[in-house]
Amino acid sequence: MASKSKGRPTKYSKAIHDDLVYKLVRDNKLNDEIADLLGIGARTFYDWLDRYPSFSQSYKKGMEAKLDKVEMNLYQRAEGMTYKETKKTVVKGKDGNEVGKAEITETTKFIPPDVAAMCFILKTQRREKWAERQEVDINDGSLTINVAPAVSTKNE
Repeated sequence: MASKSKGRPTKYSKAIHDDLVYKLVRDNKLNDEIADLLGIGARTFYDWLDRYPSFSQSYKKGMEAKLDKVEMNLYQRAEGMTYKETKKTVVKGKDGNEVGKAEITETTKFIPPDVAAMCFILKTQRREKWAERQEVDINDGSLTINVAPAVSTKNE
């Protein structure tokens, strides 16, 4: 007697879904959106992450790519950055219709370095020197709290 499988056959295809989940995660889609775009329910999506190692790996690689992009943007903000802005100007007549050609201008703009981004990077990447920390000493029943300086005074 042939054994019966439970439920309907899976829609999962390694050739299709692994690459798709990587791209969707990389492009910052939420898990519920990804499930919807794959044509499956949220429970099935999480089941696939548990059941199919290559699907799970593609998801994790997509997450790494997304975080690499965020990290690069954070460093750019900390250093300051230039970017090009394109603006389209349309002249309209009294009747609201366009009059003449649209004018397209491209401007190079500069975003100055962001101090908050600098602080975040230094506090997380150079903790020993930049971390804000509190030291608590308990001596003879009395409580003494020493707050370490935000910037290290060590000469290096």
